[in-house]
Amino acid sequence: MPEGPEVRLASDYINHICCNVIFSGQIVKSDVSKNPSITFAAPFYTITGQSRGKELLLTLKEADANNGNSEEMNHRVKKECDSRLEMRILFGFGMSGSFSVTDSDNIPKHSHLRFYAHNKSSMVLNFVDPRRFGTWRVTNNWSPNRGPDAAFEYELFCNNIASHLNASLFNKPICEVLLDQKYFNGIGNYLRAEILYRAGIPPFTMARNVFDPSTSQSKNKSKKNNSKPKQETKMSNAVKIEGGIENNKVLSLCRDLQLELIGLRAESWHGSFDEEATARFGSWLQCYCKPEMKNLVDNIGRTIWFLVVCPLIDKKSRMTGSRKKKSDDVKEDLPKNQAKGKRGTDKKSGTKGKKKEDITPIKKPRKRIKVEDPDFQESSKNSEPKGISKGSTRVLRSRKNSSKKGNT
Repeated sequence: MPEGPEVRLASDYINHICCNVIFSGQIVKSDVSKNPSITFAAPFYTITGQSRGKELLLTLKEADANNGNSEEMNHRVKKECDSRLEMRILFGFGMSGSFSVTDSDNIPKHSHLRFYAHNKSSMVLNFVDPRRFGTWRVTNNWSPNRGPDAAFEYELFCNNIASHLNASLFNKPICEVLLDQKYFNGIGNYLRAEILYRAGIPPFTMARNVFDPSTSQSKNKSKKNNSKPKQETKMSNAVKIEGGIENNKVLSLCRDLQLELIGLRAESWHGSFDEEATARFGSWLQCYCKPEMKNLVDNIGRTIWFLVVCPLIDKKSRMTGSRKKKSDDVKEDLPKNQAKGKRGTDKKSGTKGKKKEDITPIKKPRKRIKVEDPDFQESSKNSEPKGISKGSTRVLRSRKNSSKKGNT
């Protein structure tokens, strides 16, 4: 997934390759893309790019057919630039977005938005997105739910975090907070793994304790002084941290690692890097996707790579590798008759999970019916009445025999 360095390289690539190039004609959108169509009324225009975190802003500005670069325009044309048409398109790269310049005969298969050059008729600027998670929309501003750029707006980036440290978000693990683009614009999955690994911080440490260690110390002191009554204090919007939050190791790595990557991969401008650039990037990684590292799926559903043993592991988090089954852990504590994971059964009683000594047989009382009628029907000779015990039938037969003797 393209992160801050990749989006920055894409904007540099656009500014480098589209310099002195005039574009014209219709902006073509692919049929399969669900993003809106783009129409620009200017017959000729230039394209420039600007990045901020994970977003890229393309600026289309009306131009003359003969003068593509504003620096080459004369004094009269510069005065008229303010009245010219201008449009901005905000791009989100999604999982696989990138920009590339090709010939009109070799347009990529997954090119979903195309800008055609005028003075270079065979040149096409393509927004390529194989997985189609990328987005674009016409707007004049950056997304309001994204914070400052950690690499190129470092002071604003630190102030934004310091002023919101009291938010409930910072009660979550640091690995989840680093993916929140409202505060860490440009940080993605591989950058958060590298930042936490190089800072030596377990990924499931509470975020507030990482940026303001005094909070954990104050909690320990408050536990010792439970006898004192609690007083409600109004906290200021900005949290004052000893030494300044700008010196925080995690925040400084958010800036330094991105600048390091941009310098490392500057030779490969756009997102489709060659094999050498990919090899350099693989050797630069120290933690992400390394076989000697552990990995765990967090509550967001993203895999975090780490080395140290993590405290405060959430119950919802789960290991992605091979894991011992719960039934194997239980077998050691079970008796022999339950070692197979099933409750022991007694064949005679049919009860489950109980020993033979604990089982007491339950006898149901038999129902006895007393018959006082001396005249018993002859039909009862072959079949005994239901519910009458053997003792009662003997009484009936003896009475029957005595009645016969009296008749004779």
